[in-house]
Amino acid sequence: MKARWFGFMMTLAGVLLAGAAQAGISLDLPSAGNYTNSTTVSTAVVDASGATFDIVYTVTADDLHGSTPTDWLQVSVNSMGVNDGTIYGTYNEWMSFTSLSIENFNAGGSGLAADDIAELTFSAITLTSVGHSNDGMDLFFSGDKSGTANNVNLSGYVANTIQTIDISGFGSGTALSIEADTYQDTNKFGVGGLEVSYAVIPEPAALGMIMVSGAGMLFVRRWFML
Repeated sequence: MKARWFGFMMTLAGVLLAGAAQAGISLDLPSAGNYTNSTTVSTAVVDASGATFDIVYTVTADDLHGSTPTDWLQVSVNSMGVNDGTIYGTYNEWMSFTSLSIENFNAGGSGLAADDIAELTFSAITLTSVGHSNDGMDLFFSGDKSGTANNVNLSGYVANTIQTIDISGFGSGTALSIEADTYQDTNKFGVGGLEVSYAVIPEPAALGMIMVSGAGMLFVRRWFML
């Protein structure tokens, strides 16, 4: 009986310490307008535990086709891109999303600490105006296109539609960069949204509380059985 009780408590502790994954948190886009190179965006989040915090990231637009544009990052109501609100393959345009982080944490009676919000990562990206036979995207889990290029073929999508693409199968990280996979004028798309996921992982002290409670319940059980 003791072994089974101990096993149950350890299983419960493992479940609690594993944390609850929160997926599909949509991030806000920058306000509509033109920006010189980059801007920082903050999204207010209310966790299921009652804790509140902001998820912050920096978006940067760049192109390498020669002259420096007057405005690099252009944001409309539902899309952002380089100069004209899209990423063109011809001009070697690309965008990065970096410095993904948690700020302004408030426990809100949840008993959590800021460090309990862990495994924050980009998990999905929404693209606008995709659908041409030449469309394709190279995606990197870095802010400077370093590392492995994960290719996403967009040719199968209906023209001029909005598509949300799960990127969790490619990797994870707090930095992301994307570009068109061929240098063609017809290969272009805009970014209409970003999603992140995170996990709530209790501090190790929680395990001690669980074990103490379990030991107390076992003692009470034995006392009544005497």
